[in-house]
Amino acid sequence: DVYKRQVRGIPNQGFSTFMPTFYSDQGYGLGFAGLATSILLVSSAVGSFIGASLSDRVSRLMIASFSLFMIAPLSFLLLNAEGILPIVVLSILLGLMLNANWPILLMIGQEVFPGGAGASSGLAFGWGFVANALGSFIAGFLADAIGLREALELLALLPVIGAGLIFLMPSGR
Repeated sequence: DVYKRQVRGIPNQGFSTFMPTFYSDQGYGLGFAGLATSILLVSSAVGSFIGASLSDRVSRLMIASFSLFMIAPLSFLLLNAEGILPIVVLSILLGLMLNANWPILLMIGQEVFPGGAGASSGLAFGWGFVANALGSFIAGFLADAIGLREALELLALLPVIGAGLIFLMPSGR
């Protein structure tokens, strides 16, 4: 569970950190760059709520794997989108997918440690902060070495690993 959190969180952190620079480099003003990033972040918060709500009615593993798998294609589409409307729409869709699995993975972690919900939550959040910090550092290093677009594209592939790891989990409790 911790590994899936990390491969989901690193792109989330990388996009929220570097998207303003990316859009600025693409010729958009800083105002639009900030707005597009804000739309992505607000949508990710909404995605967290939707993912948690859906998990009460649909298979948690299906929601988690679907949202993780969708991050890569939506990221590639967003990074190559031209025009304000496509960027806004893709930012909303990507944001929804970035955090839709987070509450589900947190619930699974809490079930693994019965009676230790606080410990498992703390562990998940702690590892998440460490991974996100390292991910931002690595993304910045890659951006300097190979380019910002290419670095963000590499980050976008990480959730596919997490989606694959989900299939190793038992389907029941």
